[in-house]
Amino acid sequence: MLQGQHQHSDFIAVILVYGIIFSEYYAFVFIFLPAFLNKHGHVSYLIGIEFTIIFIFLNFSYIMIQYVKPGYPPKDLAKHYHEKTLEDIKQRTKKMTEKINKHRQRRMQNNIEFHDENDDEIVIKQFYNMVPAILFKYYNQFHTALNVRIQNYQEHIIVKNAINAYQEWIIIVPG
Repeated sequence: MLQGQHQHSDFIAVILVYGIIFSEYYAFVFIFLPAFLNKHGHVSYLIGIEFTIIFIFLNFSYIMIQYVKPGYPPKDLAKHYHEKTLEDIKQRTKKMTEKINKHRQRRMQNNIEFHDENDDEIVIKQFYNMVPAILFKYYNQFHTALNVRIQNYQEHIIVKNAINAYQEWIIIVPG
């Protein structure tokens, strides 16, 4: 007898799968193959034999699966697969995070070991090297803003001159 607990729905699933496999086999052997045989001759016999062997092994494998694990695959297979995938991702992320943290700690220790005793002098030099860069940055921002204002003022003067030159053609409606 078969191992495990079998339920009525398991046998219905087996029958449905057999029906699908058999209908595909029937369609191939009795509908596609004769038409193929008329055009291609003896090659279609080899295809028919190959397809029959595949059909037999499919049935045999499904019978063995149902014998070992009845009702397989489970209904919530996708849910289990999704959960397992998430667990794998978490494990890999955890391992990579540990590796990254170890690498950072090693790098920090190396940096601390390589620092001079004159750390204060290095920091002061870096600060004084940064001051001109900061001043130049703000000068550029101020200069850009000033150019925009000058350009707007020039456009304003051009529009005002155009209005004055062609004032007789412009009708101003009081608002």
